Formats: sequence, structure tokens, C-alpha cells
Amino acid sequence: MRIRPVCAGHRFLRWSLAAALALSLLLSASVVWGHGGGEPFLSDEAAGPYSLYVWLDPLPAQTGELHVTVSVNMAADGASEPVTGLPVLMRARHPDGWEVEAPATHENALNKLFYEGRLDLQQAGTWTIDLLMGEGADQVVHAIDVDVAATPSAWQAFLDWFRALFDRN
Repeated sequence: MRIRPVCAGHRFLRWSLAAALALSLLLSASVVWGHGGGEPFLSDEAAGPYSLYVWLDPLPAQTGELHVTVSVNMAADGASEPVTGLPVLMRARHPDGWEVEAPATHENALNKLFYEGRLDLQQAGTWTIDLLMGEGADQVVHAIDVDVAATPSAWQAFLDWFRALFDRN
């Protein structure tokens, strides 16, 4: 068997393909990190008989799509057990009269013990998001206030993403 030397053109092609593959994997990983539930916003907050945990993505919140993850728990034998059989609705209100609502469901959630949904917040300012858990007389409503900033320009968003990419470790 005869081994042929690799020419410079093939070496360049191999390195280019390796770099393209590495970049695509890095971008894919950043998309997965973004979907993983966001940043903690509430931790073990009492809401009627429940204890709530809420994550937001992005945080700080910006105009546009806000990804909300909610964990509803109930104390059981000294531990906290997830409550999974509730309908959960998110209703967002802005002082200028804007209103948006969306369900938070297990189907939308990466972790099926959580409820996830997306709200389209098109106005900067402080939004009040009501989390409506359950139905009828047993429904529990818990309000959270979220400060929403205007979305930065495309160039600024790219710089922020690039900075965050290297700040993750």
C-alpha cells in the first residue's frame, strides 16, 4: 500500500471543514442553552397552596418574545413535589393598555414537570404577568412584575450574544 502526501489544498479544505463544523456545533449549543429554561426570576415563592419557581429568557427581559418556564410545587412529607395536572395561563398587562396571554403547558416544556410558554411583549416598560393556575373556585392567581427593555439594534444584539458566548464558562 502506497501512502500519498497530502497537498496544501486538501489540508486547507480539511481545516476549513473542521472549522465550519466546530462553528455549527457551537451555534447549535447556544440555541439549546437558550431553550433550557432561562434565568431564575422567582425561587420558592408562595402562591396559595403552591410554591412557584419561574425562569425567564431573556433576562433582563427585552421587547419581543419572552420565554417563561414555571414550576408549580406542593409540600409533601417535608419535600416539594411537582404539580403537573393544572391548566396554567399567563396573562401579561402593560400600563399603556397592552394585553397578551398564552398558555404555559407541559408540551412546550423541555422538562415535562414544568410548564412553559411564550409571551410576545411588544412594548418596553413594566409588565405585570399574572400566572393563573387551575380553574374555577380553586384557581390561584400570582402576579409578577417584569421590567422589559427595548430590544437593542441587530449589531448590538450580535455583540451581546458574542460577549455572552465567552462569558458562559
